Amino acid sequence: MAKFCTKCGASLEDGKTCKCEIKKEKNDNFDKVSKYLKEYYQLVKRFIKEPINSLKEKNNEENFDLALVSSSITSIVMGLFLCLITKNIFGGFSPLINIPYIKIFLIGFITMMVLISVVSGITYLLIEKVFKGKTSFKKMFILFSISSIIMSVALLLVSILIILGLNNIILYIIIAISSLLWLSYNIKGLEYFSDIDANYIGYVISLTYCVTTVVVYYLYECVILKVFI
Repeated sequence: MAKFCTKCGASLEDGKTCKCEIKKEKNDNFDKVSKYLKEYYQLVKRFIKEPINSLKEKNNEENFDLALVSSSITSIVMGLFLCLITKNIFGGFSPLINIPYIKIFLIGFITMMVLISVVSGITYLLIEKVFKGKTSFKKMFILFSISSIIMSVALLLVSILIILGLNNIILYIIIAISSLLWLSYNIKGLEYFSDIDANYIGYVISLTYCVTTVVVYYLYECVILKVFI
């Protein structure tokens, strides 16, 4: 006996989902992605004007999905930035050198995602296990991901300036300032994303970045480069 979809009335093959359900699922996924991108766009506008207030408002584990969007976009921008830098340096030798842009992009993307994840994990462990504070990995990931908006904006700006052929010194200054801002926002954000004693925040940040530097360097040298190069 033939089976029919209870929603659209189309005949069904045994063991297969109706096309209307597949289409609905695709539309739902598209709507979800569109929703997060709109939220991210609004967050970026607000973050540029009021970074600390933006962090305060997102101090909730329910914003983890939005943090994933933010960290992913920062990682994408980093990958594209590395491709642009490589093209800018070696582009003139393109007839002689085959530049592996896909590999370069993946290295930049993965490195940034690893960086944010490792920083979040180490900060969480230091606060919870060493300094006996209270937080969660999700909260730390939200903090570092959302504050990374400043890096996304800076890298996009620098990329545009590279295309325009601006002096390299100005580019270095922009990257340095954005890095310091990211660090500053992270330090301030720890006050809202954990209950750690304010006297320990400097130690947490210093230890976090020291350990993260070693971990990311090891992963980069021993794992990422071996896989992609």
